[in-house]
Amino acid sequence: MDNSVALESNDEFAMHLDSISGSDHIPEIQEAMECDNSCSHPVVLKQICVTCDQSVESEYGVSFGYVRPGLRFTQKEADRLREIGTNYLLSQKRLLLVLDLDNTLIHSVKVENLSPEEKHIENFVKDNNGKRGLFSVHCVPPRIVKLRPFVQKFLEEASTMFEMYVYTTGSRSYAMDMIKFLDPQNKYFNLKLIAREDSTRTLTKDLDVVLGEERAVVILDDTEQAWPMHRANLIPVQRYSYFAFNNSVGRKFKSLAERKMDEAKQVLGRYLETLKGIHSQFFDQELGVDLATRDVREVIKMVKSNSPKGTDALKGCSANIGKKSEQFAPKRQ
Repeated sequence: MDNSVALESNDEFAMHLDSISGSDHIPEIQEAMECDNSCSHPVVLKQICVTCDQSVESEYGVSFGYVRPGLRFTQKEADRLREIGTNYLLSQKRLLLVLDLDNTLIHSVKVENLSPEEKHIENFVKDNNGKRGLFSVHCVPPRIVKLRPFVQKFLEEASTMFEMYVYTTGSRSYAMDMIKFLDPQNKYFNLKLIAREDSTRTLTKDLDVVLGEERAVVILDDTEQAWPMHRANLIPVQRYSYFAFNNSVGRKFKSLAERKMDEAKQVLGRYLETLKGIHSQFFDQELGVDLATRDVREVIKMVKSNSPKGTDALKGCSANIGKKSEQFAPKRQ
């Protein structure tokens, strides 16, 4: 790949997204077209084509409202931007990583839904907000969120190998509240938060709203059924459940919070090592310098096939629990 070409293309890609997200004027990103029926309306903002200023239907093209409200691309333009962005990332030896939010990176619960044996957490968080990965969320109704052990180190290291998205079926307002605890300095995700309102699917997820080619995307999610069209991109993640609520149907064991324990850091650490392996194999220099024909789905397939128990081995087991936590122990006087 000619890196100079890739860099030039990325300048267009970055300037395009920056202008869309932060200004009142969007520069033309294709050759100027005369204001007649020849315009394909490649980029639309609030039902106005940014190339010819003509009004278009509200459902025209594909919505990318998470980048800027009212933004829509034609399929052709979205594909063009995916190619530009992916080529640049590959030239920088980076891939794309799409991360689920709930039960993958965090677990949260409404305060009113804490079990009787978890009520002590409410008082602990009031005096120790942020300690041990527990935060009080000042929303209506109030919530408590628990960060998965090792998650901040995971994000820090993964960001050196991947451009990262968060994709959740939760609402945008909820997801933004949670992201503040995962990425308080906005280093990792920036505009790349896809919530329920941004998805083209109702109960499942799809890569059609991700600005990257599928051949360069890795997905981490605890719910395999959420990705019916993209199982080949998916690394299934062991579900992180800290609180009892939503995990109480037929449960035989107390929650981690009730037991005053937590998941071992090695659980998420194992997925980080898997990502490092996928990244290393994809960019293996012995395969040659041409990245245009490489497909990360083939690497993921190989990783799964080489695992003795297939995808189940990647999920780990519920026995990966750390030592009893001292986070709720009485303070020494």
